[in-house]
Amino acid sequence: PRQVMENAKKSLAFVIVFVNGDGCPSIMDPGKRMSGEEINRAQQRIYDQTCRTQTELMMGTLRAYGQDVVGPAHSFQYLLNDSGEMNIRGLRVFVQYWKDEATATGQKNNKEYMPAFMFVFPRRHEKLYACVKYMCDIELGVISQVILKRTFDKFTGNPVSNSSSQNILLKMLAKAGGVTCKIDGNHFKNVAKMTNPEEPTLVLGIDVSHPSREERMGALQKMGKTPEAAREQNMKRGRHEQLPTARPAASNLFKGFSYYDCPRSVVAVVGNIDVDQTKWGVSSRVQRLGQEETVNLVEPFKARIDEFYKKTGKVPKHFIIYRDGVSDTQFKKACYEETEALERAIESFSINREDVTMTYICAKKRHHTRFFAANMSKALDVKKQPGGNTPPGLLIEKTITSRNTFDFFLQSHYGNLGTASPTHYTVLKDDWKPSVSFWQTVVFAHCFGNSRCPKPLSIPIPLHYAHHAAKRAKNNFDHFRDHAAPEDYFRSTEDLAREQMEHEAVTIHRNLKEIDSMYFA
Repeated sequence: PRQVMENAKKSLAFVIVFVNGDGCPSIMDPGKRMSGEEINRAQQRIYDQTCRTQTELMMGTLRAYGQDVVGPAHSFQYLLNDSGEMNIRGLRVFVQYWKDEATATGQKNNKEYMPAFMFVFPRRHEKLYACVKYMCDIELGVISQVILKRTFDKFTGNPVSNSSSQNILLKMLAKAGGVTCKIDGNHFKNVAKMTNPEEPTLVLGIDVSHPSREERMGALQKMGKTPEAAREQNMKRGRHEQLPTARPAASNLFKGFSYYDCPRSVVAVVGNIDVDQTKWGVSSRVQRLGQEETVNLVEPFKARIDEFYKKTGKVPKHFIIYRDGVSDTQFKKACYEETEALERAIESFSINREDVTMTYICAKKRHHTRFFAANMSKALDVKKQPGGNTPPGLLIEKTITSRNTFDFFLQSHYGNLGTASPTHYTVLKDDWKPSVSFWQTVVFAHCFGNSRCPKPLSIPIPLHYAHHAAKRAKNNFDHFRDHAAPEDYFRSTEDLAREQMEHEAVTIHRNLKEIDSMYFA
């Protein structure tokens, strides 16, 4: 986009933090007390010698989009300790200081300033990333963006043509509450019907983020249930008492574990908070490992309906649920449980079930179906479609589809590398019952409008956002459990108290909610 559709509610004030500052001229430790003159002198040195070109390019790009930016940017360097860990307490004081400074400066100038922190890492570091995101998203409620130093060094040249800066700043605009693009309903009647303000539609995306293999094996080793432990026990037993040493089935892998000893999965429910479906909010919930079907979605659904009503002043007339990661054998079970949870959430708002419609669509990416052009000579035209793939918008709805269910294949994205993989959609429930081609058109339309990419995606953006939101919530929960959890969390024997702490660990700060931040973008 050359111009944002809607700017952020507040002016952005950039604060750039170089973590560990490899090759930088001077280092400032936020935990050290410095006078205002020393801070300004250190800041000016870093700004002049390190990032003047990059920050001017970023501000030029944002101003070209129409976004108000306060300049110049503040830049600092943060030194890690000897073990390579971050001084969390000192960094929290540092971020809080610049948050208060932006608020005070805005009040002095009769404007609303919002600090946007950009953390420049010398290399990938999962623990530092989780620390920064938990502090900014959950504890302090400020916008943050983490990038690598090699990416930051690419911010040179023309602001209009520099793709690296545009990709990063589009994400930051979404986190600040801006809208970069939207689908024009004037040219597509089905999209106009879906975004009709008289009959608003609430679109929901659901995804689950599971723990890594290392986390699962760590929990098994802690409880002594690994194959190696079983072999050791077998050495002490007779043959008739031998235990199975093979890996058990996934459903029995953590059988006998208590809820708090078992690794946790996190489910995220994403829903639009405006009629045009350009802004999206999220509700996250922690649940037991290994459950792709969600345990209790009533509260997340209620939160999505409540926020939609508060932002628009309208009650949704139509509900669309996109679901990812469900196998064919779980289709009916997941559809029944999650639509029933939505019905219970609707009833809590005193909405008559007969007055609303509900649609449940499953998207499946993991399959072996591929499509190729019949005329390969035209398909191999690199200018039209690189790699010989079929163009975006390819729809297959007969011959290879099911006779018993409403399903179709849709390749909505560009296949620039390798063979393009279409997505298999199955409509399991449809109370709306619109025209024959309505859902194919609407699903394709929902593949557009991503805040970080102007091209169509391979899956609808509610699912794309739900995937990123679930992953972010999982990182926040892991950091909370390993580093930020109070002692009461481990000592308490009351499940409700611990569940409340877990819920707060994956719920963003109210400041980000107020600005409609898509922090997961």
